[in-house]
Amino acid sequence: MKLAATFVAGLGGIVALTVAYRKQREQELRRDSLRLDAAAQQLGSDDGAIRLAGVYAAAALADESARLRPAVVQLMCAYLRLNRASDGPVQQTILEAIAQRTQRSAAAVRSWSAYNLDLHGIVVGDRLGWINCRFDGTVNLEGVTFQHDVQMVMTEFNGQLVLNEARFERQVMAFYARFNGTVLMNKTVFNQGIGAIGAHFSGGLQANSAEFRQGATFSRSQFTNGATFSRSKFDGAAFDHCVFARGTAGHQSDAVHNGDAYFRGAHFDGANFSDTVFRAKAWFDDAEFSGDAPTFASVRFLDGGSIERATFPGTVPEALRELATPEGAGEPRS
Repeated sequence: MKLAATFVAGLGGIVALTVAYRKQREQELRRDSLRLDAAAQQLGSDDGAIRLAGVYAAAALADESARLRPAVVQLMCAYLRLNRASDGPVQQTILEAIAQRTQRSAAAVRSWSAYNLDLHGIVVGDRLGWINCRFDGTVNLEGVTFQHDVQMVMTEFNGQLVLNEARFERQVMAFYARFNGTVLMNKTVFNQGIGAIGAHFSGGLQANSAEFRQGATFSRSQFTNGATFSRSKFDGAAFDHCVFARGTAGHQSDAVHNGDAYFRGAHFDGANFSDTVFRAKAWFDDAEFSGDAPTFASVRFLDGGSIERATFPGTVPEALRELATPEGAGEPRS
């Protein structure tokens, strides 16, 4: 009886603790929900200072509550989409909050890296700096206009990156960035070029009908799951020492190169330059073509170029034989 009494008393204590815990948990959830509602109301205020306070309040709530963190991220993205071209200070504060909480060094307990970011159609009025960040979800920047410099240096995208019909008014830098998901930048316009030296595209790149004004630099980048630039326009392009492998490797059919195009030392595991127009010089020195025979049907070289020491899996394509090879220089090899 003593043992039974002790057991009953202990069981009663456990039940009491469970009930108390549930009440406390319910109070915490209710408090967090009220804080989220308050932050949302602040973001909807007519006063800019109150809207900024709402951003800080929502970010602090996300840091404290893993349960509400996805809701906070979606709230901030929704705010940016609804205020596409206005409210610069609030927009910049939200973008900085995203950058800070997607840093590789950010604590896992407060990281936003796992969440999808839907920012399509907005106008980014200030510099965007995503440096050494990590994005595991889909990042949707379709139709976004970037009015200032964009930096994605050493940033890792593990989900899909959507840049279709985006417009970059200033310089874009993506040095040593890693794109492990599919990158879509069809009909994207780069007004001051793009620098993606040493970048790694392992999820495939689609840049059809894109415009690379003032040049595109992809030197020493790796495209290991296909890269298509069909119908794109380049005012100068540097693909020196790039690797194009698998899928639609090195696909630039119907592209137009208005400036010098450099493919020196590049490796092509299959290539398609059908109907491409090179208005300036095309340099394929030391390039290596392997796998399926490269396609250069109806390609036009309007200012010559060079294929010194380039190697091919079979005979040298007829279209490339017209490229000028300086006297005494190394001949292409098949």
